Amino acid sequence: MIMRSIVLSAAILAAPLAAQQAADAPTTAAQDLDCALWASYTLGTLGDNADADVVAGLSMAIGWFSGLYEGKTGASINTAMETRSEIATEADIERVQDECLARLGRFSERLDSFGE
Repeated sequence: MIMRSIVLSAAILAAPLAAQQAADAPTTAAQDLDCALWASYTLGTLGDNADADVVAGLSMAIGWFSGLYEGKTGASINTAMETRSEIATEADIERVQDECLARLGRFSERLDSFGE
């Protein structure tokens, strides 16, 4: 569990680098839903001794991806998240991790450049 937290922390910190290497591309509501599910699942696996910055980052990610989903669909994410979580496997969730981290990195870069 501690190793997973360390790996996740490193991945979140490396996300801005991935953001510099990938251009923004349009995403679908399904991709937003999968990223919200990934962030929620990952947050739930961290345990009580999780790094506060990782917890805060994943909490923000859940809100951001949920807002993107709801903005695109006009519907609450609650039912979709429940339905998707019932059929998603751990492999499905892990498969979207790199994409979700890259998207978070690009978002972080945009926020950082906003104040410049």
